[in-house]
Formats: sequence, C-alpha cells, structure tokens
Amino acid sequence: MDKGRNQFTFTSNQIVRFYNTYKSLAGFSVVTYQTPANYTLADYAKAPYNASVQILTPGKMITTDSGINAYQIMYYDNGSGYNVKDMDTVVINTKYGMLHILTYRTEPPGFDANLGKAKQMVDSFQFTN
Repeated sequence: MDKGRNQFTFTSNQIVRFYNTYKSLAGFSVVTYQTPANYTLADYAKAPYNASVQILTPGKMITTDSGINAYQIMYYDNGSGYNVKDMDTVVINTKYGMLHILTYRTEPPGFDANLGKAKQMVDSFQFTN
C-alpha cells in the first residue's frame, strides 16, 4: 500500500466528505479520515504528493486562530481534469484518531480573490465533543 497521501484518498478509511460536485468559481471542502494509531501532522508532511501536483509554497506547520495545530500547503493540481490551485490545511484530532483535510480550490486567476475568506473558514474550524 502506498504510504503517501494516497492512503487517505483511495482507501476505505474515508469517513465523511463535504464538497460540491460541479465546477465552480471557488470551493471549500472538508474530508475526514480515520488515521493509523499515533499518526501525526509530521507524518502527513513527510508523505509525497501525486505527480500531477506542483508545489507553490512549501508546507508549513501553523496554528489556527481557534488554537488548532495544522499543516498547510498551496499547490497547482492538474490531475483533476482541469488546472486548479489548492490550499490544503490538515488537522488531526488525536482523541478520536481523525484527520481532516480542509481544501480551498479554484481556478488560478480567482485564487487570491477568495483566499482571505478561505483562511477565515480554516481559522474558524473547531473540534466539538
């Protein structure tokens, strides 16, 4: 089994996915996966991306405004059938072994126009019991 990011994309440990199914000007999705035991943000950061991805800014560890540690990266993705620009923010709820990928995605010309709103959405993300 591929030990990279694909382990979360193509296996049965996907729990929930919220996203639009049509091409839009900008979109924000949340995908939740069950993680292996003791899986960390550092583990996620070390995993390779698909060949269709061109990294724009190196991934970095951040703390959201709501106090959650996260890993964030921006990249172009040509593997989805059309050229898009993405910002992924990954958070792990270690209490429940859940990994959440918050993705802001749009065509490159419109990316910066909505980036502030996407960052507000990321910063408002919180865990509930």
